[in-house]
Parts: sequence; C-alpha cells; structure tokens
Amino acid sequence: MKILPILCLIGIAITFFSCGQSQNHTFTIENVELSSEGPLFQGINTATGMYEVDLEEFLNSIGAQISDIRQAKLLSAELIIMDSMNFNIIGDVSLLLAGENTEMKSLAVLNPIPDDVTKIQLQIAEEQSKIANYFKEENLTFVVDLDLLQDTMVDLRMLGNFIFELQTKN
Repeated sequence: MKILPILCLIGIAITFFSCGQSQNHTFTIENVELSSEGPLFQGINTATGMYEVDLEEFLNSIGAQISDIRQAKLLSAELIIMDSMNFNIIGDVSLLLAGENTEMKSLAVLNPIPDDVTKIQLQIAEEQSKIANYFKEENLTFVVDLDLLQDTMVDLRMLGNFIFELQTKN
C-alpha cells in the first residue's frame, strides 16, 4: 500500500514537467498607419490599419516558433493624431483587432478623450481571450472606432503604437 502514494507523486511530477514552463516576452508594433477617409460625419466612423504579421525574426531571437505561442495580451495602446490636428473632434475611441480567420475583438477604449491632445493612451480591457490566434495570421487589422462630435471634410490619420505580451512554451 505504500507504493500507491509514491506512484501518484511520480505521476504528478511527470505531468508537471511534461507540460513545460512558459515565458513571457514583450513584442512591440510601432507606427501602424490608421486612416479614415473624409468626408466623415458626426457619430461612429472607423479608421483601419494593417500590420503584416512577421514574427520569424522575433521568435528566432527567443528560441521559439509560431506554434510555441500559448497566449497573447495587449499591454499598451497609444494613438497619435497627425496632420497638425488634435483629438478635440473625437468624443471617444475603441480599439478592436480583426483577422481573416478570427472574429473581431475589442481590446481598449478611451472615453472621454481629454481636450487639446495629439496623443492618447487607451485603457486596456481586462478580458482578452484568444488573442494569440491573431499572431498566427498573415495580417492583423487594427480597427479604431471614432465617435466624431461633428462632421469633417478632412481625412483622419493616426499612428498606432502597441505593446503585446506573448507567452511561449519552452
């Protein structure tokens, strides 16, 4: 009867070590061009930007491959408005991610936007399930829903800077 507890402990140890440890890595996507072409009308308008997912160099530097990505989450999202404008005509923004084979997910918001700023830091959503799937696609589409406070004839152009945490298995 003393052998049963020993076998259980061995089984638990094998299970623990076979699952492997995971490591977290910071991955930054900078200067994503997001645009919404005018004329734009009061209410919700959308700006989009595409990022070609190319993680090969990054993953090689950490000794991993695409299949090693277990989880991902957005840590930081910054938007910078361009063309000598500020965010005054925008009441609030929402950031969503989309991919060809993944459903659109909302990841960050800012409501209200402070007056007279050209750069904003979005508030990151607590719930971010299945974000790793986006990094397994060829392209990642950043979608920014803008709630305009007034009509405008000009294009809205922004740059997006995003920091993600990628969890990989060893």
